[in-house]
Amino acid sequence: GICIECKPGFFKMGDNCVAHCPQHYFGRVQAVQLASTFRQNITKPLLHTQGVCLPCHHSCLTCRGSLATDCFQCASGFEWKGELCEKKMIWDLLDPDVMKHLAWAIILCIAAILLFSVVFGILQARDRGRLCWRSKPNYL
Repeated sequence: GICIECKPGFFKMGDNCVAHCPQHYFGRVQAVQLASTFRQNITKPLLHTQGVCLPCHHSCLTCRGSLATDCFQCASGFEWKGELCEKKMIWDLLDPDVMKHLAWAIILCIAAILLFSVVFGILQARDRGRLCWRSKPNYL
């Protein structure tokens, strides 16, 4: 079902009540207004406090607030730099094993290009008669 209000000690997360806010969210108690369908013949807005889950800054995995400086842990693809979580460089994201395979892939590609170039050059030279592999005698 859809939760309108959570019990004390719980946080409203969308239409649900949770004991702890999930990663990328932080819990805060704030004043909220009850939905108008539950207020009958009341002229003043009905306010009460309720725990809610609010989003962290996009660079935070866990946080205490919505600012970039409120991170406890950095999200995937970010790392601590001073007091902030900053985006990792692409080379930082690759672990040494992946780098080893990437280096071999680059070496093999370069070797394949060189081999193709040598074979292509030899075939071009042969076609133009610069390389004589077999000659026919002239019978004139």
